[in-house]
Amino acid sequence: MSRVILLSAGVAAFACAAYGADAGATALLPADSASAFRLSGSAGEFAKMSTAAPTGQPFSSVLRIVVTRKPQRPGDVQIAAPVDAAMASGDVLLVSFWMRSAAPGEATLDAGFRAGAGAGAGAGPGAGRGGFRGAAPLNMAATAGTAWKKVQFPFALTRPYIKGEAEVFFTLGLREQTVEIGGIEL
Repeated sequence: MSRVILLSAGVAAFACAAYGADAGATALLPADSASAFRLSGSAGEFAKMSTAAPTGQPFSSVLRIVVTRKPQRPGDVQIAAPVDAAMASGDVLLVSFWMRSAAPGEATLDAGFRAGAGAGAGAGPGAGRGGFRGAAPLNMAATAGTAWKKVQFPFALTRPYIKGEAEVFFTLGLREQTVEIGGIEL
């Protein structure tokens, strides 16, 4: 168990160092990325999404997702935003966001990066419309209480992605909850 923790910490430290060492780091989501995120079509009977302006935070808008009923499949309640850039295998990325529970108790979500469901043809072997998208290079759990919490997940790409093929996503259908997410960066 301690070896797994040590190895995970080492990989995370390496990814953070590699990301920080690149003075030419590029933002892959718009500056105010909240407007780029869409609630999944299957979420309609389980959740609603709205935007709000936070006070005293380093970002200008937040997404508020209210999960009124836990779906049978947590993935039925997701928000996602496309990444409008080509990326190479081996690129080290960092997804960063702020989150909190807007109701008493904890908020729980899974943050991820994957080939988008609507990825076009020409995305490479096994990718694209109707094809197997492969394992997501990032799918990590995060929790927060009612205070804002900054969350960062570094990860490396194991294959290239063409412009518009990838997306950042959050799975929120893990339970009934009200989650606020802001300052989302990639």
